Amino acid sequence: MSTFDGAFLDQFLSGGKVLRRFYKETQVYDVVLFDTPSGLQPLTIHLMQNADYVLSPLQPQPLCVRTISSFLDTIAKLQEDKGPQFLGFILSLWDIQHHTHNELVTQLRAQLPPPFLLNSAVLKDPLFTEAMSLGTPLALLKQPAPPTSFVFEQIVAELASKINPTKQEYSDEPRFIVG
Repeated sequence: MSTFDGAFLDQFLSGGKVLRRFYKETQVYDVVLFDTPSGLQPLTIHLMQNADYVLSPLQPQPLCVRTISSFLDTIAKLQEDKGPQFLGFILSLWDIQHHTHNELVTQLRAQLPPPFLLNSAVLKDPLFTEAMSLGTPLALLKQPAPPTSFVFEQIVAELASKINPTKQEYSDEPRFIVG
């Protein structure tokens, strides 16, 4: 979607009435995931206001790390109005060969409370770039599936334990996650 179209969509969605109608129409799904553009644009905030959960990717880059407090302030403000539960940050595009990335990850793990930083992380891998350029899921890129594709199963398991830790609270209602 272009930035121009996004501005009009934002106006259309403001107030949440359209999203609530959309949510009612998606009752056949267990989970609906909204993958939003980076940054706290009005469209993203509207989606977060009406979501059950928020998950945020976090690249181990100095500029990205500097935005954490602003993001958490926004989440706290949304939660004042019974907003979404914050599932945490997931490290993304972490280049384990890059010294600065590793230092930032060490700092993040020391400074962020454990529930705010998922244990799972998406490492920078040329296979991700190849899969994206082909429009193919990583697990289907090669047979057998590349080992790096299994990180997504780890992420799902970790998120499932955060969303439904007791596994006794099952609901037929879909869960809405903004990421």
